[in-house]
Amino acid sequence: MDLKKLSDAEKLVGGKFKLSALMQKRLVELMRGAPKLVNSGSTNMHEVVIEEILQGKIRLGDPEPPKPVPEGEPPLEPVA
Repeated sequence: MDLKKLSDAEKLVGGKFKLSALMQKRLVELMRGAPKLVNSGSTNMHEVVIEEILQGKIRLGDPEPPKPVPEGEPPLEPVA
């Protein structure tokens, strides 16, 4: 795997953790039969996913906003 491409993908998604999460999610989709979103000569699925990220074909969704506490329920205690 090209380390330059990996580093560029990491910068695009905002860090190693986010890149790992996105790659894992997409690899599962590909293993379940989802079509590739890029024309890649590689048979290595990791390289295909990196190329999809670099071409802007996939990205992490926005995290869900926190749900409000229903009225009458006490809020959770902060963890010390």
